[in-house]
Amino acid sequence: MLSGFFSKDEILVGAYEGPLGQSWLYWLGTLTAGLTAFYMFRALFLTFHGKSRLEPEVEHHAHESGAKMTRPLVALAFFSVVAGYLSWPKAWGGTERFDRYLEPVFGRSEALLRSEAMHPAVHGLSELGLMGASALFALVGIIVAWWLYLKSPERPTQLAARFAGLYQLLVRKYYVDEFYGWLIVRPIERVSERVFWQAVDAGAIDGLMVEGSADATASAGGILRRIQSGNLRSYAAWVLLGAVLWLGYVLIR
Repeated sequence: MLSGFFSKDEILVGAYEGPLGQSWLYWLGTLTAGLTAFYMFRALFLTFHGKSRLEPEVEHHAHESGAKMTRPLVALAFFSVVAGYLSWPKAWGGTERFDRYLEPVFGRSEALLRSEAMHPAVHGLSELGLMGASALFALVGIIVAWWLYLKSPERPTQLAARFAGLYQLLVRKYYVDEFYGWLIVRPIERVSERVFWQAVDAGAIDGLMVEGSADATASAGGILRRIQSGNLRSYAAWVLLGAVLWLGYVLIR
């Protein structure tokens, strides 16, 4: 009995008997617990049992992690084993000390929810019955994983070929990523590329401010370069022209 077992069952019992409890919430959570046991033991069987799936050059470098990673995991494993017993369920004769420790924080909120609940709390299965049902679903998930990936490892491939549509639906995670990409990611990419990049960045900023200022500076420099020729006679002519124009302006004014 690890801490995750007790916390999981506390959640399921709350989903069944809590202020907002519903029986379908409990059974949905119980089904999820069975699926969790299935895929966790699938990972365990595929990783540590059966024929190696690593390439030879990769397998040659595989080794156990060092102490810097192992010691924190040992500490976590210790509390995973021990922490659950700090809140031993009342159904098994425990005191649920951890629940009483948190009661000053959540007690008033829970009482308020119970008083304002739109429906009475669900009662049917006892707490032991609820825990037994969730444990049974988890056991079924473990057995199915053992049968598919240890007893008959060829079966998953056969099932994938037989139920190709369902298999692709599950592999693609119900196409949530594809739908999100079509609805959110691609429109943002198009707007970013055509508006912010091509129009704003390349057109306005680069075209007008960066390249435009550079072209204007180059054009002004070309004009000034023709004026500043280094020829003294040319300078004298420009001075004379300026003086004549200024004198003409003064006389006309």
